[in-house]
Amino acid sequence: MGMDVGGKKGVKSEINVVPLIDIVLVLLVIFMVIVPLTQKGLDANIPEKTVTAPPPPSDENKPVVLTIRQDSSIDINTEPVARYELAEKVKQIFASKKEKTIFIKADGVLVYGNVVEVMDICRGSGVDTIGLVLQSKPE
Repeated sequence: MGMDVGGKKGVKSEINVVPLIDIVLVLLVIFMVIVPLTQKGLDANIPEKTVTAPPPPSDENKPVVLTIRQDSSIDINTEPVARYELAEKVKQIFASKKEKTIFIKADGVLVYGNVVEVMDICRGSGVDTIGLVLQSKPE
Protein backbone atom coordinates (compact mmCIF):
# COMPACT_ATOMS: atom_id res chain seq x y z
CA MET A 1 0.00 0.00 0.00
CA GLY A 2 2.16 2.67 -1.06
CA MET A 3 1.21 6.07 -2.08
CA ASP A 4 2.95 8.45 -4.50
CA VAL A 5 3.63 11.70 -2.78
CA GLY A 6 5.77 13.80 -5.13
CA GLY A 7 3.42 14.70 -7.88
CA LYS A 8 3.65 13.59 -11.48
CA LYS A 9 6.87 12.40 -12.83
CA GLY A 10 6.84 13.16 -16.45
CA VAL A 11 8.82 14.61 -19.28
CA LYS A 12 10.01 18.16 -18.75
CA SER A 13 9.26 20.34 -21.71
CA GLU A 14 12.16 22.60 -22.69
CA ILE A 15 12.81 24.57 -25.85
CA ASN A 16 15.97 23.57 -27.65
CA VAL A 17 17.67 26.84 -28.72
CA VAL A 18 20.64 25.34 -30.55
CA PRO A 19 18.88 25.24 -33.96
CA LEU A 20 17.74 28.85 -33.41
CA ILE A 21 21.33 29.96 -32.72
CA ASP A 22 22.49 28.12 -35.85
CA ILE A 23 19.94 29.95 -37.98
CA VAL A 24 20.86 33.34 -36.48
CA LEU A 25 24.57 32.77 -37.12
CA VAL A 26 23.91 31.70 -40.72
CA LEU A 27 21.83 34.85 -41.28
CA LEU A 28 24.59 36.97 -39.71
CA VAL A 29 27.19 35.49 -42.07
CA ILE A 30 24.92 36.05 -45.06
CA PHE A 31 24.36 39.70 -44.15
CA MET A 32 28.08 40.22 -43.52
CA VAL A 33 28.82 38.96 -47.03
CA ILE A 34 25.99 40.81 -48.80
CA VAL A 35 26.28 44.27 -47.20
CA PRO A 36 29.75 45.19 -48.57
CA LEU A 37 28.68 44.09 -52.05
CA THR A 38 25.57 46.26 -52.08
CA GLN A 39 27.30 49.52 -51.22
CA LYS A 40 27.05 51.42 -54.44
CA GLY A 41 27.44 55.11 -54.82
CA LEU A 42 26.02 57.63 -57.19
CA ASP A 43 28.53 59.06 -59.62
CA ALA A 44 28.30 62.81 -59.33
CA ASN A 45 30.44 65.58 -60.69
CA ILE A 46 31.19 67.79 -57.72
CA PRO A 47 32.56 71.25 -58.49
CA GLU A 48 36.06 71.85 -57.24
CA LYS A 49 36.46 74.11 -54.26
CA THR A 50 38.01 77.43 -55.08
CA VAL A 51 39.98 79.06 -52.34
CA THR A 52 39.41 82.77 -52.11
CA ALA A 53 40.96 84.95 -49.50
CA PRO A 54 38.55 86.84 -47.28
CA PRO A 55 38.36 90.53 -48.04
CA PRO A 56 40.66 92.67 -45.94
CA PRO A 57 38.96 94.47 -43.09
CA SER A 58 37.73 97.89 -44.01
CA ASP A 59 39.18 100.93 -42.31
CA GLU A 60 36.00 101.11 -40.25
CA ASN A 61 36.57 97.64 -38.75
CA LYS A 62 40.36 97.74 -38.55
CA PRO A 63 41.50 97.94 -34.92
CA VAL A 64 43.61 100.92 -33.90
CA VAL A 65 46.77 99.83 -32.08
CA LEU A 66 48.92 102.44 -30.38
CA THR A 67 52.44 101.17 -29.61
CA ILE A 68 54.70 102.85 -27.05
CA ARG A 69 58.31 101.79 -27.49
CA GLN A 70 61.10 101.60 -24.93
CA ASP A 71 62.45 105.00 -26.02
CA SER A 72 58.94 106.50 -25.50
CA SER A 73 58.33 106.84 -29.24
CA ILE A 74 54.73 106.27 -30.30
CA ASP A 75 53.32 104.46 -33.34
CA ILE A 76 49.68 104.26 -34.37
CA ASN A 77 49.17 101.18 -36.57
CA THR A 78 52.92 101.14 -37.39
CA GLU A 79 52.88 104.83 -38.35
CA PRO A 80 55.20 106.95 -36.18
CA VAL A 81 53.53 109.86 -34.38
CA ALA A 82 55.16 112.58 -32.30
CA ARG A 83 53.81 112.92 -28.76
CA TYR A 84 52.69 116.53 -29.33
CA GLU A 85 50.70 115.39 -32.43
CA LEU A 86 49.10 112.41 -30.68
CA ALA A 87 45.85 114.08 -29.57
CA GLU A 88 45.15 115.54 -33.01
CA LYS A 89 46.03 112.28 -34.79
CA VAL A 90 43.71 110.25 -32.52
CA LYS A 91 40.86 112.75 -33.11
CA GLN A 92 41.47 112.50 -36.86
CA ILE A 93 41.42 108.68 -36.84
CA PHE A 94 38.24 108.40 -34.77
CA ALA A 95 36.34 111.20 -36.51
CA SER A 96 34.78 108.76 -38.99
CA LYS A 97 34.58 105.66 -36.77
CA LYS A 98 31.49 104.61 -34.87
CA GLU A 99 33.34 102.40 -32.42
CA LYS A 100 35.93 104.46 -30.59
CA THR A 101 38.20 101.71 -29.24
CA ILE A 102 41.99 101.83 -29.12
CA PHE A 103 44.45 99.17 -28.04
CA ILE A 104 47.64 100.27 -26.30
CA LYS A 105 50.68 98.04 -26.58
CA ALA A 106 53.52 99.24 -24.37
CA ASP A 107 57.05 97.96 -23.88
CA GLY A 108 57.48 96.09 -20.60
CA VAL A 109 60.29 98.29 -19.28
CA LEU A 110 58.43 101.59 -19.68
CA VAL A 111 57.64 103.77 -16.72
CA TYR A 112 53.97 103.34 -15.84
CA GLY A 113 53.42 107.10 -15.90
CA ASN A 114 54.19 107.27 -19.64
CA VAL A 115 51.46 104.74 -20.40
CA VAL A 116 48.93 106.55 -18.19
CA GLU A 117 49.77 109.85 -19.87
CA VAL A 118 49.09 108.35 -23.32
CA MET A 119 45.84 106.84 -22.00
CA ASP A 120 44.77 110.28 -20.74
CA ILE A 121 45.56 111.86 -24.12
CA CYS A 122 43.49 109.19 -25.89
CA ARG A 123 40.57 109.58 -23.48
CA GLY A 124 40.68 113.36 -23.93
CA SER A 125 40.64 112.90 -27.72
CA GLY A 126 37.28 111.13 -27.66
CA VAL A 127 38.24 107.46 -27.26
CA ASP A 128 35.51 105.55 -25.39
CA THR A 129 37.29 102.25 -24.74
CA ILE A 130 40.98 101.64 -24.12
CA GLY A 131 42.34 98.11 -24.21
CA LEU A 132 45.78 97.09 -23.03
CA VAL A 133 47.63 94.50 -25.11
CA LEU A 134 49.68 92.17 -22.94
CA GLN A 135 52.69 90.26 -24.18
CA SER A 136 52.84 86.68 -22.95
CA LYS A 137 56.09 85.49 -21.44
CA PRO A 138 57.68 82.46 -23.08
CA GLU A 139 57.59 79.47 -20.76
